[in-house]
Amino acid sequence: MRTLTRCRRALVTAFCLLVQMQCAFAQAPAGQPDSLAFFLSAFHGKPVAAVPEVAYNPIPAPAPTTSNVSTNTTAASGNPTASPQPGSCPPGADRLGCPGSYSPTTGARAVASACPPGYQRDPTGCVMPAMPLHAHRIGGYGGWACDMGYVRANDGCSQVVVPVNAHPADTASGWVCNFGYHFTVDRCAPVFIPANAHLAADGSRYECNYGYRDMGMSCGQ
Repeated sequence: MRTLTRCRRALVTAFCLLVQMQCAFAQAPAGQPDSLAFFLSAFHGKPVAAVPEVAYNPIPAPAPTTSNVSTNTTAASGNPTASPQPGSCPPGADRLGCPGSYSPTTGARAVASACPPGYQRDPTGCVMPAMPLHAHRIGGYGGWACDMGYVRANDGCSQVVVPVNAHPADTASGWVCNFGYHFTVDRCAPVFIPANAHLAADGSRYECNYGYRDMGMSCGQ
């Protein structure tokens, strides 16, 4: 509507200018031909038609267009394959067997070519070595040691024979002498204490008193 009003004002202004120009040229001296005055004289005395009203018709917003998107999904077909199996026993497993990899064609289990450190092979795969009685596991690679009071004998644990004046201990022999005794071959003998001497702190030997020195089985000044 504002645009139409502006157009009307522009047309009225132009018409007024034309009328003023016509009056100016009409007052000019006679005898001088004027083409513009001749052109404007054709409209002299004729009514000016009214500018028709233009109905305001807003432009409708474009309707949203939808497009059908078709997706072709093709299902992949194929023969299922067996998932790979571990080729060795897990660390720390004790006689759990060791599943190998399976052949996708025959279905037979393929035994691993080598077992992890500390394991050994048997018909079921890789297993820890058998542990004898009176033993316990040490480390994470199938190692074992005999319990207190037992010593290793070949692949087993034998009970320690503790001599007199001794007690079981975690040593190679499986026992140690009591305090005041010392190891002699396969038994425990009392510690010899000469004059001017006393039993040492570890209990397995003697020491000379202050001011005396060891002279081999005796203490002298």
